[in-house]
Formats: sequence, structure tokens, C-alpha cells
Amino acid sequence: MAGYKGITRITLDKGERADSRLATSVFIRIIVMGGPRQEEVPWDLFDRCLLPVLFCHAAAVLLATLLNLLYISSVSIFTVFLWLLVIVLGGVFFYHNLKVTAAGKGVLITECDSPLGYAAARQLDELGFTVFAGFKDSAKAQKLKGESSGRLHVLELDVTSEEQIVAAAKYIGLNLPLGATGRFINVVSIQGRVASPFKSPYCIVKAGVEAFSECLSLEMRKWGVDVVIVEPGNYTSWSGCTDEELYGQARQMWNEMSEEAKADYGEDYFEQRVLSLRYAIKNQGGDFSAILRTLSDAVSRTFPLPRYTPVTWPEKMQALVADHLPRSVYDILYT
Repeated sequence: MAGYKGITRITLDKGERADSRLATSVFIRIIVMGGPRQEEVPWDLFDRCLLPVLFCHAAAVLLATLLNLLYISSVSIFTVFLWLLVIVLGGVFFYHNLKVTAAGKGVLITECDSPLGYAAARQLDELGFTVFAGFKDSAKAQKLKGESSGRLHVLELDVTSEEQIVAAAKYIGLNLPLGATGRFINVVSIQGRVASPFKSPYCIVKAGVEAFSECLSLEMRKWGVDVVIVEPGNYTSWSGCTDEELYGQARQMWNEMSEEAKADYGEDYFEQRVLSLRYAIKNQGGDFSAILRTLSDAVSRTFPLPRYTPVTWPEKMQALVADHLPRSVYDILYT
């Protein structure tokens, strides 16, 4: 993103099609849900360093073995590993901490009516980016405008409206020149990789957005456009979901069920499942610091990671088990 005047796009929505004129933008999509939080771990640095450390170990084994076989030196593998580790990690940290300047860089955020979208707009504005914040609620839009700098623009933007998407693209084109390259940052959920009972529609959406992002990464590589996936843990406060909304949706689902389906499930079982979801709503937290820090890094780093996972230790371990161990092991541990 360095060296261009483009747009960063942050989206919190149920579905969206990117306009071709925003091809130089950074697209960030946030879709979240969940329960009580533990402290998130800064996995980005761990993920950045893992492969270099493994490379250092492999190179140390080969180099030390070669030196010993040729009777050049009797240096140990551990000594060679330490030397390589210092050199390589020094380069990795330098590479990791390179940042772009915020001047002339734009951020488009949809669904700023949600708590997370609102907070993301505030934070990126404070960092010096030009922010285009999309709202459905004009009252919230004016509140954010009053709390922010003159760089922040508010837009009427319902991502399900083709007309409003086109109008927003035109407005941004008039207020910010197109640049060379950009970045898409799709923020989904760890549940795109980890199945969860009674959340199948939610998991399907997250998995679909992840698949779209990975395909988009291959398609945009030709133009030097980065595509980043951010997988936060389980949150409900981001969506602003309340008990009333949960129960209202549950009642609607029950009323729309066929009599045969009602007989199969039973009202008692259905109510138990609704109460289990209510636990997540009741214990939701409003601390967005981990995901906001991750978003800031994904936007401002010169070389972002292809995937960020601001999650807790248990969530990270569950995802690793789901991805890399036999399904039978996952079923024993988590079902």
C-alpha cells in the first residue's frame, strides 16, 4: 500500500460485491459472533517467525554436518543454529515492523452502525487515515462525524443496495484519487474453520468468505494487491445482538417450522438450544482491543501476513486440531 493514494476498505456486512473502481483499495470484512473472552494472544509475530526458525534449524543441521564431514570445523549444530537464528530473526523483525504512512491513504468501512465498525472507524481516523464510514443510521453517522477529525467522511451505505454501493464508489472516486495497488482485508471468524453445533449458517458464511478470500488472493496477485484474512475468535458484542433479538429470531424460526419438524425436535429441546446460545449473548464483552490492534497492523504494515488469528490459546489449539489431526481426535476432545 506504500506509495499510492488508495482506499482501505473495511466491511462489516452479510454480503457485498466489490466495485471494479475500488480495485486499488484495501477491503476489510468483519463478521463475528461468540461468548465470554479470555486474553487474546499476539499470534501474528509467532506466525511470522515460525517458518524462519524451522528454516534456521534445518540449515544448521545441514551446515554443521557438512563442516564436520569435510573436517573444516567441529562446530555443533546448536551453535550454528544460534548464529543463524540471530541473523534471520533480526531480518524478520525489521521486515515485520516496516509500516506505510497514513497520509493520502483511505479506508472505506461499511456497517459502521455496529459497535466494531464504529470503533474501527474511530481508531483508523486517529491513526491518520482518510476514513469513509458507511452507515444506515444517520444519527450514528453524525455522532461519529462529531467525534472524529475532518478526514472522516460519512456515507449512506447499505451493502445490500446496489444503488448505494455505486453511489459510494462515485463519491470516493471524487474525493480520493485512484492509486497503484491496494489491499483487501476480509475479517471473518475462527468458526469458518471450526464447526460449532447450532451455528451451521454462521459457520457456512465464514467458511465461504475464507474460500472467496483465498481465491481472490490468487486472482489479484497479478496486480500486486494483497488479500489478508483476519480470523478473530467468538464475539457477540461486535454484532450488538441482544436477548430480545435472539428470542425474537427463535420465535420466528419455531413458528415457521412445519408441524412434523416441531414434533421431531420438541419445544423443550428447542428452548434448551436457545438458552445455550443466550449464554454467549449474556456474557458478551465490549473489548475490541485485540481485533482493532490486528486491523491496524493489517492496514499499516508494509508486508502484512496473509492470515491473522487474534484468538485465545484454547481457540488456537482447537483450530490446529481441526486442521491437522484426524477427525476422530477432534471429536474426542471437542464434541
